[in-house]
Amino acid sequence: MKARAARLGRALVGQQSREPRNVLVVIFLAIVLAVFSLTIRLSEAVYHLLVGLIPPRIFNAVLQFLFLYLLGLLLVTYRRWRVANKRERELENIISSISPDALLVADPERRIVMCNPSVKQMFGFEPEELLGRTTDLLYGDRRSSQRFHEIYDELARRGYHIGQARGRKRNGSTMPLEIVSGELSGGGVVLLLRDISDRVQAEEALKVSQEKYTAIVNNALVGIFQTSADGKFLMVNATLARLFGFNMPAEFLAKVKSLGPDLFADQGRYKDLERQLAVQGNVSNFEASLQRPGAPANGAFWAALSVRAVRDPGGALLTYEGIIEDISNRRDAEETMRQSLDRLRKATGSIIDVMVMAVEARDPYTSGHQPPTWGCPATRSTASGWPGSSTTWARSRFRPKS
Repeated sequence: MKARAARLGRALVGQQSREPRNVLVVIFLAIVLAVFSLTIRLSEAVYHLLVGLIPPRIFNAVLQFLFLYLLGLLLVTYRRWRVANKRERELENIISSISPDALLVADPERRIVMCNPSVKQMFGFEPEELLGRTTDLLYGDRRSSQRFHEIYDELARRGYHIGQARGRKRNGSTMPLEIVSGELSGGGVVLLLRDISDRVQAEEALKVSQEKYTAIVNNALVGIFQTSADGKFLMVNATLARLFGFNMPAEFLAKVKSLGPDLFADQGRYKDLERQLAVQGNVSNFEASLQRPGAPANGAFWAALSVRAVRDPGGALLTYEGIIEDISNRRDAEETMRQSLDRLRKATGSIIDVMVMAVEARDPYTSGHQPPTWGCPATRSTASGWPGSSTTWARSRFRPKS
C-alpha cells in the first residue's frame, strides 16, 4: 500500500509539474499560428496591391530577382558560416594544444567564457567547472593592489600586459603564476597562465649561488679584479679596494680607471706585463711596484700579479682577470735573509782562515811549508765568495817568525 501510494503521489506531482509546461506550449503554438496567418493575409494584400499597380511581367521579374537575390544571400551566409565554423574549430584546437599553459577567455566582468584542457593539469578543475566563474577562483585579483591601474594602462598603451600573481589549486595549494593579458576588441580579455614554480626555484638557487660567490670573492685574502681589453677596471673585490687605500669597491672603481697608468709605479714594468700577456695569454707571480691612489702617504708597495686573458670562441680578447697579492713583507723578509746570509758567509770565512792559519803556524811538521799553504784559506774564501780581506788580522797575528 505504501509503495502504491508513493507511486500515485509521484504521478500526481508529475502531472501537476507538466500542466504549466503544456499550457506554455499551447500558448507558443497559438502565437506562431497567429503570426503565420497574419503574414499570409498581409502578403496576399500586398500581392493584390502590387499586381494592380505593376504589370504582371514586371512583377514576376521582380519576384524572381528577389528570390534569386535571397538565394544568393543564403549561399554567401552559409559559406561565411562554414569559414567561421572552421576558424572556430582551428582556434579551439590551438587553445587545446597549448600545454602546459592554461588559456582563458574572460568577459569584461572577469567571468570565464572559454578555457583549454590544461587548466585541469595546472589547477585541478575540469574546464566545464570554470565556465561562468570569475578568475578570482584561480588567482588573486591583481587589481586589489595599489598598482591596479598598471594593467589597464599597459593594455591601453601596448595591447598586452605581463605580470605575476599567486595561483590557487583546487586542493588549496598555491603556486607562482606568470599571466599574459591581451585585450579583445569586442570587450573582455584573453589570459595565458603559466606555472613558474621551476623558474622561481631556479632564480632563488641562482640568487643564493651569487651571494655565496660574492661572499667568497669579497672575503678572499688576495685582491681579485677584472678589466676590459684596454685595461679599464670592470670589477674588484673588497680586499683589492682596501689594498689600495679605499673602503669600498665602488669607491675604487669611481677613482681608479685603469690598471697601468693609475697603479703601476714603473710604467716600464706594465709594458713588460702587456708583452707577456700578448705572447703567453697568462702571467703568474709577476712582481712590480704599485702605488696606492687611495692612500698616497703610505707610498708604493711590492705586489705579485697573476693575470689571464679571457677570449671568446673565435679568439677575440674579451677581458683580463687576475689577482694581486701584497708581497712587501715577503720581500722584506727575503732581503733580511740575504743580509743575514752575507754576514754568515763573512763570519764563516774568517773562522776558517783563523783555524787554518793557527794550525799551520803551530804544527812543527809543516815547518818550511807555510808559504805554499798560507794562501789556501784566502783562496778558499775567495772561491766561496768570501772577501779575502777577512784574513788580514789573522796573518798579522799568527804569521810564524823566520
